[in-house]
Amino acid sequence: MQPQIINCDTHDLIEIICMRRYQVRLQLQDGSRLAGTAHTTLARNGQEYLQLQQPAQLLDVALLQIELIQVLTPGADPTEIRPNAAPGCQI
Repeated sequence: MQPQIINCDTHDLIEIICMRRYQVRLQLQDGSRLAGTAHTTLARNGQEYLQLQQPAQLLDVALLQIELIQVLTPGADPTEIRPNAAPGCQI
């Protein structure tokens, strides 16, 4: 079975917000919310993660558990990203 990954174009947008260290708020599939600085993406054990810098820690959040990424940095583009499973792009 092929591991689930996100759409390649969406992955590129997430990489951009990480490179620019944008402040973000994540809405997770379970309804919880997290906030911090988009730090980097990584892959581990067949799963992709967004590494979120919070004041006291780096937190790895599975990309497929994220319903919505809201970019809070003023003037940032993009302002919202919705990761979704799709064939194509793997980090």
